Amino acid sequence: PQKYSCARVCSSGGATPRAHKMYARPPPLYLNCPICHDTLRPPVVQCDEGHSFCEACISTWLDQGNNSCPVGRTCDVDVLVRNRVAEDALESIPVRCCHSDDCGWTGRAGQTHEDCPYEVLPCPHEGCRIRVARSSMRNHQRTCKHRPTPCRHCGELVQDHKLHVGTA
Repeated sequence: PQKYSCARVCSSGGATPRAHKMYARPPPLYLNCPICHDTLRPPVVQCDEGHSFCEACISTWLDQGNNSCPVGRTCDVDVLVRNRVAEDALESIPVRCCHSDDCGWTGRAGQTHEDCPYEVLPCPHEGCRIRVARSSMRNHQRTCKHRPTPCRHCGELVQDHKLHVGTA
């Protein structure tokens, strides 16, 4: 089955590549931006004739010296207004989990799937740079050479690979 990308605003505050989330079903074509030809990314704005664009796309279009609507050419783009109806329509389309195609979770854009077993996370142990799927984290933590371990000689918690050498 073909996958469809989803508009997502991440914690950085901007539009992200839409590969982060996939629509569970195809968005209607009227929700495509006529500039980037992909699904609209919020914020969505429209010209006085109702042509909708990703705000980032129309801003780039206008910054490149264009002064007319890329669809109607005679429409006024001096005043663009937010198209909340399009944004609401986008939010109503179920999206798939952004962590793996194998995950069966679906939800709405903006919802988080915080306990996905496929999400890749950094090891919490200081100094470890390994990233593993949530479902494999416990196994990794048991064998991580950076895990805190009580030294068998002094009892102090040290990283496993830095255990004190005992003097008997």
